[in-house]
Amino acid sequence: MNHSSFRYLIIITSCFILLTGCGFKFAYRNLDFIIPWYVDDFVDLDNQQSSMLEQIIVKHVNWHSKNQLPKYVQLLEDIESQVDSQLTQKDFETLIHKVQSIYREMLYQLHTDIAKMMVSFSDKQIQEVFSEFEKRNKKFKKEYVEPSNEEFYAERYKKMNDAFREWFRYSTKEQKAVLKEWAHALPRNGQVRSEFHQQWQNQLKINLETVTSTDDKTNAIRSTLDLISKGGNSEVKTASNRNVSIAIHYAEVLWPTLEPKQLVRLKDKLSDVKDDLQDLVDYRLFL
Repeated sequence: MNHSSFRYLIIITSCFILLTGCGFKFAYRNLDFIIPWYVDDFVDLDNQQSSMLEQIIVKHVNWHSKNQLPKYVQLLEDIESQVDSQLTQKDFETLIHKVQSIYREMLYQLHTDIAKMMVSFSDKQIQEVFSEFEKRNKKFKKEYVEPSNEEFYAERYKKMNDAFREWFRYSTKEQKAVLKEWAHALPRNGQVRSEFHQQWQNQLKINLETVTSTDDKTNAIRSTLDLISKGGNSEVKTASNRNVSIAIHYAEVLWPTLEPKQLVRLKDKLSDVKDDLQDLVDYRLFL
């Protein structure tokens, strides 16, 4: 496997890291129970809104399982078929574009219905939503903005090493050293991300409190939510692009250090994810 192949795998596997194991399959099959429980952290819905949420869940889970899960399965099959091939920079960019397109398509589908629901929120419910936002903003700052450099980079390295071991079974002394250097090479973007959170949340609050027409308010809310699916503001996009470039560099540094058992583990994990997703596609076909 060449350097481009490894680059390709590092980025793509990161997109599926949350999809591994039976835990994900269980959660996906029970989204109609899990999502209302999650939404309840933000706002208390009345009966009509709860019914509306139920319809949204059914609509989008059916759409996602029919239209997006097969795309992920096909994407993983493409990776498996090309994993030992010579990949060009164009191949790499094409794969990244596919992943981004699938993800953004999902968010675009959701945003209109989310906006319609939010239009129905009372002043009390709006206050509940932004109170929860504030709690989460504080938690984010506590984790990503407030720690000292020593604390922050130590925790980042730990997470990176844990993720590496999840996909490659173990990390050697040499690989740990590269991962630690990689962790310190990535700039701290917590402040930039925190400011963006505040930016879109402030805009959302203005939309909810000042726009009077229902249609105009729905469009305004959707427009604000679309900022997230487009990757954030210019500062966040710049930071994200820089991090991807750094990641590609260190992935290339790590590649020559990988041992045969680690590559077997990686291929097994990719196969497991593909099988999990295919199981969900098949499960939905018989509902």
